[in-house]
Order: sequence, then C-alpha cells, then structure tokens
Amino acid sequence: GAPGRAGGYADNAPGKQASGGGAVSAPPPGPSMASPGTPQRTPPRRPNDGVARSPACPAALLEALAGDPEAWVRAGVALREDAPPAAISLMLEDGNLDVLGALGRNPRTPTWKIEAIVEHADKDVRRAVAFNPAASARVLALLAEDSYPLNRAMAVRHASLDPAIVERRLDDPEPQVRFAAAAKLARLGAGQTRNFGGIAKRSRLGVEQVS
Repeated sequence: GAPGRAGGYADNAPGKQASGGGAVSAPPPGPSMASPGTPQRTPPRRPNDGVARSPACPAALLEALAGDPEAWVRAGVALREDAPPAAISLMLEDGNLDVLGALGRNPRTPTWKIEAIVEHADKDVRRAVAFNPAASARVLALLAEDSYPLNRAMAVRHASLDPAIVERRLDDPEPQVRFAAAAKLARLGAGQTRNFGGIAKRSRLGVEQVS
C-alpha cells in the first residue's frame, strides 16, 4: 500500500480496487480524516527549536530567543557558554525548571544565581551546578550535603570541592557517594589530603578498588 499521513499504510490509496471492482479514491487530507479520540500528529517543529543550539546562531538572535515562549528554546540559550550577558540576564528570573537547570550548568551565570539554584526545591535543578566548571567551593560544599544521594556523589567529583569535604563523604550512608569520594581522593594522591592512609580502612570499597 501507499504510505499514509501518519507514516503507516492507507487501505484506500488511489488506484486500490474495492471488493466490487471499482476504484476507491483517497479522501482529501485534513482534520476530518481523524476520528474522535484518535491521537493527532505532532505539530510541525517550530523554526526556533534548533536555532538556539546552533553554533552559527548570532548573539543578537540568541538574545531574542532568550524571551521565546517555548521553555526548551530558552533553555537552549541558557546552556550556551557563548550567550551574551544580555541574554543570560533576561532569563535570571525565569522559573522554568529546564531553564534553571541550564543556567546552573553555565559558567557565565552570575554567582548569586548559582547560589540560589543550589538551594532550589527540585533535586535535578540543584544537581546542575555539579556540571558547572565555575561553581564555587561554597556552592559545591552545599551540594555535597544535599539530601539526594546522587547530588552528593556528583558534587564530590567536582575539581573545586575542598578535599576535606570529599574525605568526610567517605562516611556517607550511600555506597555511591562513598565510592565517588574514595575515587576522587585516590586521584588526588596522598599529598592532597591529610588522612589519605585511612581511606581503605574507613571506606568499605578500599582505595585499591577505585584507583
């Protein structure tokens, strides 16, 4: 059969014979083809959907897209390290979780905003700062004490977290956090932390398993 409008095959394609021998013509395309309750096709993608993530997108257009009605278009701008300051400023009061998460990852986001994001009610938004190379030691210390284990595990992996705080996470109740802390300290080396020799004893994992 011929491809239908939704990517399948239409039984009434032009030229197909009906049981009585006569040709059955295809109905005209349009909303009338869908019966009540039938899932509708996804609307065509808006032009802005991919523009915000394009490396060729000029700064002036990024600033305009920072005010786009679609949240994930704004998030695409918020994630860009080359976004102009004016574009970032337009989104600092944006309450959408995707936009906040993108701002949390962006090293060009102001420090005061990163400090607000790390204390956000949503655990996924808070975790975004663990991927921000410019996150401060203070912010990372807060994330290392987060109530959500994955957030603590991600925080201890960050290069800017104080090794003393990483060491404290060896006693974390969650295995994934202890593993992340032991692995981080093993990478730092014996000269980077005061009690490195006690890691194997204090961690159930042991330095030998993660080095």
